[in-house]
Amino acid sequence: MNKKNFCINKVVYTIVVGERNYLEYFVQYKTSQHHIRKRLYKGFSVSDDLDELYPIALRQIAILQQKTLAELEPKSKLHEYIENHKYRYKIRTFEQFEGVCTRFTAWCKKNKVIPHKISYVKAREYISESASTRKNGTLWNIQLVLKTIFNGMKKEKICTENPFADLPKIKRTPTSLMYFNSVQSKAIKEYCQKYDTQMLRAILLLYSCGIRPGELRTLQIFDISIEEGFVEVRADQAKGGKAIKVVLPEQLKTLLTILQSYPPHYFVFGKYGNPSDKMVSQNFLNDKHRLILKELKIRGRYALYSWKHTGAVAMVRAGINIKLIQLQLRHSSLDMTNEYLKNLGLADNDDLKNKLPEL
Repeated sequence: MNKKNFCINKVVYTIVVGERNYLEYFVQYKTSQHHIRKRLYKGFSVSDDLDELYPIALRQIAILQQKTLAELEPKSKLHEYIENHKYRYKIRTFEQFEGVCTRFTAWCKKNKVIPHKISYVKAREYISESASTRKNGTLWNIQLVLKTIFNGMKKEKICTENPFADLPKIKRTPTSLMYFNSVQSKAIKEYCQKYDTQMLRAILLLYSCGIRPGELRTLQIFDISIEEGFVEVRADQAKGGKAIKVVLPEQLKTLLTILQSYPPHYFVFGKYGNPSDKMVSQNFLNDKHRLILKELKIRGRYALYSWKHTGAVAMVRAGINIKLIQLQLRHSSLDMTNEYLKNLGLADNDDLKNKLPEL
């Protein structure tokens, strides 16, 4: 039995060649979370070659979705590749890959380049142009995503070379986000208490538990144990791909008790300011936070992620043991925590400040 998997409009289809050839797919049953399997047999007995059956499958899907064949065509070979391998990625990773592909193919179209046939010189030109509007971390991530996709396409013989494999990293002086001072923190907290309690929950989870913005978005109510006093970041959602529990401070429990009145599978950050079975969009929390800073006229290198830095600063100033800080921030080693604190200007220098004898 031979199979060919592919994805169109976020639905996975499988062409199966066996005793009887067919196209298989799954559809959601009414409004439940269950899916039922569907099979189409008509027209698939003409050949046992998967490549020959693919156009037939496209015509059948076009009829099912009431669209033209042109509308089913992927934007590029890169989009087609990530769609066909969507099952490998977390939701957030797929969205990131899709965004990188869309921006890249738009640039290729503008510069009259076929995306999957781009040369090393043009690939370098694209990264150089991106460097003018992107931060280091984002720029390196774009390179890594494109390198990964082209590696996969090369293995499947969609392209012959990977032009992003040997591109040098563009080095610039890094500029980290700033942390909020006590006056700014108080102003933002009071604003959120009055107008946006959902944002206050996001800020406090970042500040107290180091839950990153991308992880906040996928956090569900059952991940938070108020009784046991911990928040679990699941492996499939964590940045490092490893499930870890972090401490839920006492002062945060009261604010989170409202979550107990919602079903456990609801996302903590849902639409319209309340927990919901639908998570907020990718940039929802960041955009709302930016509007709050604008409203309060707080300017500088600040973002929602700044609250993680602000929390780390508060932990150090409160005299919390650095090993506990490492565990709460989910750093892989003490060296990583020391480097992180050093970049925030919080190296262990109190003895130098206060105990160095006068000359």
